[in-house]
Amino acid sequence: MNWHSWQVPDMQVNTAPWSVYTLWQFAGDDEDRSIATVDRDGWQRLANPTGQVSSQPVISGDPSGSSISSDETWTDNLGDTWHREVGRFTSNRPLTLRWGALPTSTAIAELPAGSVIDYDAWSCHDGEVWIRQPRSNGQYGYLPCRNAVTNEAYGTFSE
Repeated sequence: MNWHSWQVPDMQVNTAPWSVYTLWQFAGDDEDRSIATVDRDGWQRLANPTGQVSSQPVISGDPSGSSISSDETWTDNLGDTWHREVGRFTSNRPLTLRWGALPTSTAIAELPAGSVIDYDAWSCHDGEVWIRQPRSNGQYGYLPCRNAVTNEAYGTFSE
């Protein structure tokens, strides 16, 4: 196989549970490639399934510019629902604090077991429960604190 070309490798790829792939990322040596088997309209539907366009950008998890209801729940620009809750979380394992509430968001720090995080909101999405940490610069850090599928907590909670 020639990893230094854009030719799709001739190999069997398990796409279960789907019959075909839409996006595929593969790498070889120090090169990284991504292939999308959709046209421009298909890409637009993947990138923006609702078709809504915001006139004002909203930072993930930041309620400014979002509609906050009286029960202090809001939806960010990624469609994730956040719930206001002030508390303290102490990790029981190493965890990655990130700039966004996604496993692909840029890391702020690798926190060791026993780290204490004060948080002001939580959200359950993408198989994890995330907490939002207010930071001194007016931004937020995000940390997964529980597996939403198994309900296993990655530490303990207190008020």
